Order: sequence, then C-alpha cells, then structure tokens
Amino acid sequence: MSTCEEKIIQTLQKRNLKISIAESCTGGLLCERLTTPSGASHVFEFGFIVYSTQSKEKVLKISPVFLKTHGLVSQATAKAMAQGAQKISQSDISVSVTGVAGPTRHPTDPPIGTICFALLSKNKEHIKTLFLKGSRSHIRKLAATKILKALYLFIKQIN
Repeated sequence: MSTCEEKIIQTLQKRNLKISIAESCTGGLLCERLTTPSGASHVFEFGFIVYSTQSKEKVLKISPVFLKTHGLVSQATAKAMAQGAQKISQSDISVSVTGVAGPTRHPTDPPIGTICFALLSKNKEHIKTLFLKGSRSHIRKLAATKILKALYLFIKQIN
C-alpha cells in the first residue's frame, strides 16, 4: 500500500505538476516527507524553511507591515507565504505552514497548537487553521500529516 507522500508524488507526476513548500513551525518536516518517495526529484521544485520573521520578509518578500498587521500565525500570512514560494519557484502548486508548536509562546501569538496552512494552485486555494494538542514534537508531526492529507485531496481536484 502506498503512503500519502507516495500518492502525492505519483499524482503530481501523472499531471506533470511541480510543487514548492514554505515551512515555518514544521521546520522542514513537509519537505523531508515529500522528498522521501522515489520520483520526488521530478516534481519537487523548492523548499523554504522560513522560521524567523526576517526570513519571511527577505526570502518570501512579505512586507513587515503585512506581518505586523496579520501576525506571524494567521491564514493571511500562510497564504502570503504560499504566494511568495509560488512566485519564486514558478511551481504549479505551493504549500505553506505557520503556527505555534510550543511549549512556550509569545504573548501576542495565538494559543499553542494553532497551525495555519495554505495550499495554492494557479486557480484554486485551500486555507485552513488547525487546533492541535500535545507536545511540540507531536504538534509538528501531526500538522505535517494533516497537511499532506489535505494536499493529496487538493491535487486530486486540480484539472
């Protein structure tokens, strides 16, 4: 039986689609899991780990004013991250994730376990907030798993 990651790679290959990922709170887990299956090199374009505010600004070209207005953990920021990744990579699909994995948080951050992610194609988007519980490691791994499942459903719906 194929893993979710294998199904994603196979579906992207069949449809001749390229993907890029911008990660914050998952710190590369999505990139690691998506580049594990054979054939990933045919569809995986770019992986960005934009953990700091500065990296979101410099790499993905998200304005400091935007980040201050919307916060580092929001659906708007997740969408802006995916748009930045897509613009740089020229990929067909982009994925982004930002959130608070804990065990501590800044007073202005949403609660620990709040994860926002965005899936974008040229004519479709899926943006969602997850509320997860558990340790930092568990939240990060669970976020990656849930996002990959959502990504598989998303790419199956692209024409």
